[in-house]
Order: sequence, then structure tokens, then C-alpha cells
Amino acid sequence: MSKPRNVKYKVVLVFPGFGEERDNAEQIVEEALHYLNTEKDEPGMRFAYQVSARLEIVPDAGQVQARLRTEDDLALLILHDLAEDEQAALLQECQERQVPVCITLPSPKNARRKPRPRRPRDRQLKVVFREHSDEPPCHKVLDTTLTGPLDEDQDELMDRVGQMITVLALGVMEFHWRRNPPKFPTLE
Repeated sequence: MSKPRNVKYKVVLVFPGFGEERDNAEQIVEEALHYLNTEKDEPGMRFAYQVSARLEIVPDAGQVQARLRTEDDLALLILHDLAEDEQAALLQECQERQVPVCITLPSPKNARRKPRPRRPRDRQLKVVFREHSDEPPCHKVLDTTLTGPLDEDQDELMDRVGQMITVLALGVMEFHWRRNPPKFPTLE
């Protein structure tokens, strides 16, 4: 079997506006991508050896729509705080082009941030199967996963990075395997 070629994809964060929240989102996603691009021997969520990705940030849906039509290496879009019609149009276009999407959901208003109970390090992932829906499939995270302050408890911060590691690994590798299906040797 031949050695797979190295591929580099783009993860595009659509984030209107500037400021501390955007900087926080960039740092969370960059940290998750750094882990996925370098820790390929670690068990758990990771990129394949030949796969890597980098982050690009655009301020509006129009820019990313134009790029979806012209670039073939956009492996995952992360949509933050877009108008419903813009988000729906992007979700539809991404579904047609088979580009995975992650959207941020607003955190409950007036919710006081309570520290999460400590979880054991050897916790198991919980998988939930839902009935088919008419809405396009996408990953979902709370907006505070990206935009929350970076000076909080280290465990809480690493939990947020861990959520993005999961979303990025699933999204980028889904994109990669759709474009490069694995070739299995034939048995004779």
C-alpha cells in the first residue's frame, strides 16, 4: 500500500466583531488545533497522521460563502452569533458541499456560573442517539465554550478546550474521510 499524502485543511471561525470574546475564541480553538496537530500518538480524539488543520477567522457570512464556492480545503465551519437567516443559509450550503459545521448556542441568560462538579479523570463519554430531524446536522457548543474568560479555573478551561478538540476531530476527520475514503487491501 502507498503512503497517504499529507493534507492541510482550514477550520474557519465566523465571528462578527472584535474584542476580548473573539480573542478568547481564537485562543480556545488554536489550543485545540495545536493538540490535534501535534499529539497524534495519544489515545482519544485526534487527527490521522497525515492530517493537519489551521484556523482562519472571518467576520461575516458573506465572506465564508464566497470561500465555500472557491476553496476545496475548508474542512469545518464554526458559526458564532450569526443572524438566523445567515446561519440557515450557511448550514444548507455546507450540507450540500458536505462541509461539517459547528454552531454556538446562546448560554442561558441570567444564569449564574456555578463551578462544575469535579469529574473523575477516567470518565466515560456519553453517546446520545436522537431521532432524525429536518434541520441540517451540525455540532453544537455553548457560546461560552469559545468566548468565556480565560482566567478561570484551569480544569474548567481545559474542559472547554477538550470540547473543541472533540468537535474539531470529528468535523475535520469526517471531511477528510469523505474526500479520501480509506482503501482496504483485497483478500484473494
